[in-house]
Amino acid sequence: IQSKITSFIEFYRFLETEVFEIGYHFNKKYWNKGYGSEASQYMRDYFFENTDYNEVYSYMNALNYPSRRLAEKNGMKFIEDYYEREVLHSVYRITRLEWQENNS
Repeated sequence: IQSKITSFIEFYRFLETEVFEIGYHFNKKYWNKGYGSEASQYMRDYFFENTDYNEVYSYMNALNYPSRRLAEKNGMKFIEDYYEREVLHSVYRITRLEWQENNS
């Protein structure tokens, strides 16, 4: 029996910081079916409902427009671009206050 990983979504805490990321990768076969939106919104809600932290981020290659759009659909706002290993990355964030305002 061969199993295949279709997608994943996770929380990632940057070492020795209070910075958390919702990270995700979805197999192209499952794009545009709503799975990413549903899973990332669940993770965002779980994060704010079960922790005391006030913000959560998503980081992605700046040219990965589907990931950028998913972050925006998750209520995140663009913060900045930065270079890492000669690749341009984008940072998105949602705060607890923004999440509360969007869910009231």
